[in-house]
Amino acid sequence: MRRQSACMRYAYKRLLEGKDRKELKRELQVAFGLNSRYVDDAILKTKEILSACKERGQILKKVVFGGRN
Repeated sequence: MRRQSACMRYAYKRLLEGKDRKELKRELQVAFGLNSRYVDDAILKTKEILSACKERGQILKKVVFGGRN
């Protein structure tokens, strides 16, 4: 779970830079040692967060992943 959260944060930053999903997927698998399914899920979640922030008009660089309740 911890590696996937780090993977999500990294993917979010790369998506802001405009990287391609296929290129990003390969990079994340090597960098975080996760299988294809977990990397795809991380990319999907970050795309959803990115689109939700755009829809609400929030600042895209100021997104908090996780946190304590």
